[in-house]
Amino acid sequence: MPKYVTLTGRFTAHGRPVQGVVRCTPERLWVYQHDTHWASLAPEVPLVYGCFTVALTPTDADSVPWHYLIETPAGIYRVELRWREQPYHLKELIDAHRAVPRTPH
Repeated sequence: MPKYVTLTGRFTAHGRPVQGVVRCTPERLWVYQHDTHWASLAPEVPLVYGCFTVALTPTDADSVPWHYLIETPAGIYRVELRWREQPYHLKELIDAHRAVPRTPH
């Protein structure tokens, strides 16, 4: 049985929760782990009061590097989700891949 990682996030606009969905599309439909092929999870979840939590296949589950495309009301992000026990927060993944520091508007 494969292990999964958890991704969470929260979206607000002007202090209010955003409505919509988060779609998680793996670049690899199948991974090979522990002598078994597994389908990568590809969930689409609604935002509940602007928040979401989703289980995903770790992107280091097999020997071929790959990413997830995370489509949100705020944009589309290409992220790696390596195996770890604690949940990932989408903001931490976005900030880790940002080329330059984000400046306030």
